[in-house]
Amino acid sequence: VEITLQDINDNPPVFPTDMLDLTVEENIGDGSKIMQLTAMDADEGANALVTYTIISGADDSFHVDPESGDLIATKRLDRERRSKYSLLVRADDGLQSSDMRINITVSDVNDHIPKFSKPVYSFDIPEDATPGSLVAAILATDDDSGINGEITYTVSEDDEEGMFFLNPVTGVFNLTRALDYEAQQYYILTIRAEDGGGQFATIRVYFNILDINDNPPVFSMTSYSTSLMENLAPGSAILNFSVTDADDGRPLLIF
Repeated sequence: VEITLQDINDNPPVFPTDMLDLTVEENIGDGSKIMQLTAMDADEGANALVTYTIISGADDSFHVDPESGDLIATKRLDRERRSKYSLLVRADDGLQSSDMRINITVSDVNDHIPKFSKPVYSFDIPEDATPGSLVAAILATDDDSGINGEITYTVSEDDEEGMFFLNPVTGVFNLTRALDYEAQQYYILTIRAEDGGGQFATIRVYFNILDINDNPPVFSMTSYSTSLMENLAPGSAILNFSVTDADDGRPLLIF
């Protein structure tokens, strides 16, 4: 007596795990393969043929090939737009099915350069500002995350005299030496903002030194003498003084 047992579909497809965590770099192209889904079915023949589908969470960003189980990105991923996805995928043999949760984290790629808050910076500083005082601040931001979004500020050039200290983290300028409007009326610095991935931007920063009345009038001579005629008419000029003032503008001189 020969007895042949016929298979019935009494076993569901089984994923190797109920939950899977994946990390995928942003900017992968449309059509890029993320992974291959694999579910085992203990049945035989047609009862073991498994098809794969995404039940939820794809947000039009992912597609799964129903036969091969290839999970494919359908558009370029952008971490700054969305950083996490939670997909519920299903393996189905026509009668029974099982589900698996796939948590996808989109990792950052350094695809943004730092951006300054203004196209140019200009600051006015009185010439009597105290060395060490805070005189200016700039700001740059970066849309990347982590180290790729961390910005370091440096003075690229033009500060040979070392008049200013730029905090590399905060972007704050402190005065390091005394200013003198009569010696120099302005300073122009080139500032570089660089992120942790090497992307950078530069900008010009203008410091305008404001004059204060810190210089006394100076006579051209230390003493003056003249001779007068006794019949000199009232209102006649008897002496011409020459006085200069190193400060800016036209200060009122009172004798």
